Amino acid sequence: MELFIFSVFATLIIMLTAYFLVKLFNIAYKRKVITIRKFRVLSLTVIGIAVLAASIMPFFYHRLLNVLL
Repeated sequence: MELFIFSVFATLIIMLTAYFLVKLFNIAYKRKVITIRKFRVLSLTVIGIAVLAASIMPFFYHRLLNVLL
């Protein structure tokens, strides 16, 4: 049960961070600070890393709880 709660909150934090970074990149693109290519690369990188981190997190928490308990 603890593993599920840790995973849900960690995923929520990671996805919110990715969402706000993509919003930041969108604002920078609209102000012509970055190009469309850089916007796409940065957005896809942030989303990819967020999905990867959110999918690995439950295994990390499982190992951590096994060590601590």
